[in-house]
Amino acid sequence: MSLLPIPRRLAREKALQALYQIDLTGATPEKALEALFPDAKIPDEVDDFVVSLVYGTQRHQENLDQCIRPYLRGWTLERLSVIDRNILRMALLEMMHIGTPFSVVMDEAVELAKRFSTDEGRRFVNGVLSAVSRDMEKDSASPGDGGA
Repeated sequence: MSLLPIPRRLAREKALQALYQIDLTGATPEKALEALFPDAKIPDEVDDFVVSLVYGTQRHQENLDQCIRPYLRGWTLERLSVIDRNILRMALLEMMHIGTPFSVVMDEAVELAKRFSTDEGRRFVNGVLSAVSRDMEKDSASPGDGGA
């Protein structure tokens, strides 16, 4: 028996809360989701999008972090707030592995930062994701085999 899907924005908030707990306490994805959904069988009865964000971010964390690092001019990933770091990871997961359009990811990440971070964090998240998406769009528009 599966729970009804929840709106994507709420799913992202729940996933961010789980990732925050994982990052701070070292909890497993299952334990973090159990804390958010105490009456659900994990992961079967949790919204699929929440599960894919939490498990996907964990599974691809090393690669996501490698993608983020070049854009942190003057910062290290470890110095970022736990919230901002996980918003960036989750946004990149959506861009790279789930196929959510860049514009949607950007809007949703900035909304998460507005709600859970600071004004400075919101601007930082927006700046990093803008740069990442610009570079990803350039890479996808580059000629593949040199054609002409």
